[in-house]
Amino acid sequence: MRLVMTLMVRDEIDVLTVALDAHLALGVDHVVAIDNGSSDGSADVLRAYADRGVLTLLDGDASVFDQAEEVTRMARHAAAELGADWVINVDGDEVWWPVAGTLADVLAGVPDEFGVVLVPRSDFRPSDAGTGPYWDRMRVRDSAGHSVQGTRLVPKVAHRARADVCVAFGNHGATVPADDLRWAPPLPLIDVLHFPMRSYEQLVRKIEALAGRRAGSGVHPGIVRDAELLRERLAAGTLRAWYDELAAPDPAGLASGELVRDERLVALAATDFAPRAPDPAATAIVRDQFATYASWDRVRADAAAADAKAAVEAVREALTAVTAERARLLARIGELEALRDVLDANLAAERVQHRHAAEALRLLRESRALRAAAAARRALGR
Repeated sequence: MRLVMTLMVRDEIDVLTVALDAHLALGVDHVVAIDNGSSDGSADVLRAYADRGVLTLLDGDASVFDQAEEVTRMARHAAAELGADWVINVDGDEVWWPVAGTLADVLAGVPDEFGVVLVPRSDFRPSDAGTGPYWDRMRVRDSAGHSVQGTRLVPKVAHRARADVCVAFGNHGATVPADDLRWAPPLPLIDVLHFPMRSYEQLVRKIEALAGRRAGSGVHPGIVRDAELLRERLAAGTLRAWYDELAAPDPAGLASGELVRDERLVALAATDFAPRAPDPAATAIVRDQFATYASWDRVRADAAAADAKAAVEAVREALTAVTAERARLLARIGELEALRDVLDANLAAERVQHRHAAEALRLLRESRALRAAAAARRALGR
């Protein structure tokens, strides 16, 4: 299993060596990098690793910033020229940490049917305590990452190497024309340890570097808005207070679980970034995770099917009851219609009898006897 990492760099001398050494220690076989016009010595660091044979440095155009296009170019180079099986697209202020063993061990355990693995990230809080390197000072991170705007951080992805891959901006997605890079379920395989704010001065430089960039010019709209909010705070004179609040120790956050003490990178640095030995047990752990997920997925599917079957049976029972009630009502309607017919016949007979009685009465009134009696009454009246 060959794992290649891509890295796009611009003025990240304070994190670059650690990013390279940490990932090479954690199972990366080779790095493909592009320098995007650094002026702080970052390009010299990349060339030094290239001289060691662990890094391939591709030419970059410092006049433009199109991260998605450049990372895609590096990822395709990793597949076509370096024989990569998997590719991770990393930023200089990140360290990708495997759940066990090495990154290569973890990705080797991903079933063949999946081509993209989600990798969540969380930000380490800045700390000005002490004078040591950033990884030694920054030992507390958010349990769940949030942007400057307060939105949840979007996970990164690792993907199988493909010469036709397209990597999304921010390394948050990977696609191919055939659309056969299936996304794996969101299992805890790799963490991204993110160190975006390492000092107040570095934060100001970062804000200034993003000044003038607009969404659509190689920068995601969310990053543009984050930069705008930070620039607004800088202009209003509130940025320092906001930074100091983040950098201040927060026992309440640690007690609540909102913050987590994380010293994994400290421990790795203490070994001088000694390469980890491959660990087949880590691959087995990952395979077990996928098997367990698939088993639970089948259980959920079976439960859903049982629920659906029960729902169908309930509908059938309800339909049977409705059908029976309909038959009862139709029978009752038939009875009422028969009764109506009897009543209509009786009413018609009564009407005939009434007409006959009326006719007889009329005839009686007109009879001679009645006329004679009337005449007699008149005579007596005289």
